[in-house]
Amino acid sequence: MTQEQIGRQLNLSQSAVSRLIRQAKPYLVEQAPYRFRKDIIDRATMDAILQNASVQHLGPLLDKFAKDHGQPRGPELRVVRLTETGGPKDLMHRFIAFTTQAAPLVHSLLMREAVDTCGVTWGFMLWDLSIGLQAMRVPAPWRKRPIRFIPLTGDPLQDRKVYAPSLTSSSIAAEMSKIVNEDAYRPPWLGLVPAYIPDKFQGAALNGIERLIRMVPEYAEIFDAKGKRGAAYKLDVILTSVGRAANPLGFGMGRLFASLGRRVKHLSDQIHGDIGGVLLPRNADQPSELIQSIERRWKGLKREHLESCARRAFDEDPAVGRPGVIVLAEGEDRADVVLHAVERGLINHLIIDTSLEKALENLIASQ
Repeated sequence: MTQEQIGRQLNLSQSAVSRLIRQAKPYLVEQAPYRFRKDIIDRATMDAILQNASVQHLGPLLDKFAKDHGQPRGPELRVVRLTETGGPKDLMHRFIAFTTQAAPLVHSLLMREAVDTCGVTWGFMLWDLSIGLQAMRVPAPWRKRPIRFIPLTGDPLQDRKVYAPSLTSSSIAAEMSKIVNEDAYRPPWLGLVPAYIPDKFQGAALNGIERLIRMVPEYAEIFDAKGKRGAAYKLDVILTSVGRAANPLGFGMGRLFASLGRRVKHLSDQIHGDIGGVLLPRNADQPSELIQSIERRWKGLKREHLESCARRAFDEDPAVGRPGVIVLAEGEDRADVVLHAVERGLINHLIIDTSLEKALENLIASQ
């Protein structure tokens, strides 16, 4: 194949293919039959190469599933191979192993010429991704034109003894901007904005808090400014993860949501999960009063922002155009929410691990 043909096959630009070939050449026998040099590649690495090069069945299944539900196409899929470990105590190490391998994929997407703006949500997955991007040791700035990183969620007011402030959307956006742009661009900061206005604020008190939030210049810049749509409606990339129904809003379920009380259990029964804090109702046509109430008080990424970003990316060449919504998800318990997001056309690039790959294959087969 030519480099252009390889690029189309792997959804990469020709320049990315050229760079990867240069990196691979020292490990290859450069005459037919082409093969890896076993004298300098150990058995474990060779096994990993063969796994990564194996044919994926899930990609075509997701593409057909999306098209059967009226979407232009399914997400571009990448599967990260992780060594199976034991249990919950290994979750942190799995996240780090996952995001370390996902980082070069995200790097290649962010380096596309079409990328000017990148929205960022919150949580462990994205913070670990920023660590993975830093570990790549790509000198900053990555390119002459900076990538504008934009936080998409306010502060959940978590207990700082349990959750570090670095997990907020604003902190992650600032860290990624430093890694990519050095000091060429300083992202907006939403630390003054609550992610959610608790239920105990009603009437005049609720209106007062909303007026105060709209006075925060960064909030107006991102979401709405003097009747004009803000930056959240014009993003080239949204970096996010998904939350399962049993733990809705994940990192966001802090003190701000304490007023929901037992209704959190009712919420879990009514949703597939969430994507970056955007709830995905089981009854999308008639969401419950509880879901509508939470959505009204949620001060961050909305469904229309996801739809706008994903739609523009689906209209372009998946190999070189805007990446759109990039979702990182790890673990088989994310299968339901990921598949529903694909059904709604909310994911352009999907990076998952092998356990979720298998779970998605089984879930599609069962439907």
